[in-house]
Amino acid sequence: MVRNRWWHALLFVVLLALGYQLLDRVERTSFSYSDFREALTTGKVQAVTVSEDRISGTMAPESAGGEPRPFVVVRVEDRT
Repeated sequence: MVRNRWWHALLFVVLLALGYQLLDRVERTSFSYSDFREALTTGKVQAVTVSEDRISGTMAPESAGGEPRPFVVVRVEDRT
């Protein structure tokens, strides 16, 4: 009986780890802050979220019918 519970617990942990890996498969583009600023001023940024240490969001699709691309940038204190 106890042996059966260990297998259930192990199976649960394996499935949890597998689910995390599958959900984390979204590829995010990482680039410099200056590239982010350029994309922002040229209207290529579709949505943005700013936190204390990073900026994340989505870039507008490159072509009609394309998919938005997620990105992450290390936040820099901008003095301009």
